[in-house]
Amino acid sequence: MSYVQAVKTASEMDLKLVPYELAEGMPQTKQLIESARPGQQIAIFIGPEGGFDPEEIRLATEAGI
Repeated sequence: MSYVQAVKTASEMDLKLVPYELAEGMPQTKQLIESARPGQQIAIFIGPEGGFDPEEIRLATEAGI
């Protein structure tokens, strides 16, 4: 599956998470994880060594991830 396909698929899930080293968001990440409920679909993107490319983050953000 390509990254673009993964973003499209993930955009339809209940909870989405992209840990990104340049983002400020640990409190929001913790809150999102704590809000997970049984039966929800969860997408978590794990980036490559060196981190996500800014274009990858832009695509995910535009898709609501």
